[in-house]
Parts: sequence; structure tokens; C-alpha cells
Amino acid sequence: LVHEAAPLEVRREARAMLVEAYDRAGRAADVERVLGLALANESREGAIELHRDLAERIAARGDAATAFGHVARLLLLDPGDSVAADRL
Repeated sequence: LVHEAAPLEVRREARAMLVEAYDRAGRAADVERVLGLALANESREGAIELHRDLAERIAARGDAATAFGHVARLLLLDPGDSVAADRL
């Protein structure tokens, strides 16, 4: 996930497989950890999607403050995201 020599698409595929496996196993904390690690090496568009996904997952488990942080970062990357702005 964080190996800089690996092509971005390979890292995305690895992330998707891990997230799917962890979701099936009910390992929400591991899903959030994987998504958070992926943020470091993602494109702007990818980071927007990751912050959106993290915000939704974290809000669903009741941690509004942490979810809010991801929504705020999403808006820094995409100020025109009206859905994220409505969540604030």
C-alpha cells in the first residue's frame, strides 16, 4: 500500500482487496487503517474519495469528531463538494 516503487494502480488494487476482506470479516478498524495509509500516496481525486469513504465509515460508528476532520480535508481538496459542505 505504501511501497512507492509500486504503481499506483497496483496499490489501489491491493487496497481494494484488503478493504473487501476486512469488511467481510467485520474488521472496521483495519479498514479505516488501510484507507488512512493509502491517503499518503494517493492522487488528489483518490484522496477525495478516500476522505469521503473514511468520513462515512467513521460517522456510521458514531465518531463525529474524527469524521468531521475527514469532511474538512475533503473540502480543502474539493471546495465545491456540496454534499460534504452540507455535512458540516
